[in-house]
Amino acid sequence: MKVDINKLAEYFTKRAIRVEGIYRFTYKPGKNWPPYTEDFPGFVFPISGKLRFSIDGEEYTFTPGKVIHGGAKMDLVELGEDTESWEYILLHYEVLDEDLDDFKLTHFDLDIENTPRLHKILEELWEYSFQDDSISKFKTKVLFYRLMEEVFSCIKIGDDTKAQDLYKKVAEYIHKHYKEQIDVPRLAEIFEVNRNRLYYVFKKYSGMGPGQYLLNYRLSRAREIIFVENLGIQEISESVGFNDPFYFSRVFKKKYGKAPRDYRKKS
Repeated sequence: MKVDINKLAEYFTKRAIRVEGIYRFTYKPGKNWPPYTEDFPGFVFPISGKLRFSIDGEEYTFTPGKVIHGGAKMDLVELGEDTESWEYILLHYEVLDEDLDDFKLTHFDLDIENTPRLHKILEELWEYSFQDDSISKFKTKVLFYRLMEEVFSCIKIGDDTKAQDLYKKVAEYIHKHYKEQIDVPRLAEIFEVNRNRLYYVFKKYSGMGPGQYLLNYRLSRAREIIFVENLGIQEISESVGFNDPFYFSRVFKKKYGKAPRDYRKKS
């Protein structure tokens, strides 16, 4: 079953959530599963392997690249094992004010990009689940919302051309406005996207994050200026968007092996 992502985000925005527990499991073939889901709704994050279940009669494949949500006390039937073992993280949560409106979460799955950040948040949540003090409980709550933010930013947007179009538009904007005081948060604000989403599309199509892309483009323009114009280092740094000429010289040397003055002499 598919879910409206905007409604899902609104659901967790409006409600008070308590993380009931987070568990990490590895199961071998032959496991006897209960005939229904637990007393709390939850998300399953597959880590490795592949297994098929039906939840209330609808089939789901539990494998990396998927996030599966199940409601409380739903019919659960194992349909088959496709690998020798299956590892996953299960996060149960409780909604403390469920009766806000008539929109209810049932069962659904999401296609996502598995990122290191997603796994790091899951690992932190799992570690804090062993601690019972108030600060750990608070951190668990914060991490839950960070996890949901990461899931939303990692969701594959059906057609990859949308991601590619976003990359092209932002890259073109950088090429036109690199002299101005822009940074990644400002780019995300201009194009109305999550910063993690922006990082994902730039990493996919340029091999680097948007911040590094902006830096590299500014440095390449500065290199061209050094070749053709007799400007001072401060003038060059300001002309390509750097406020600090010392920082400009440092990052230029890191990229090209020589400070701007030495690079000009060599040229």
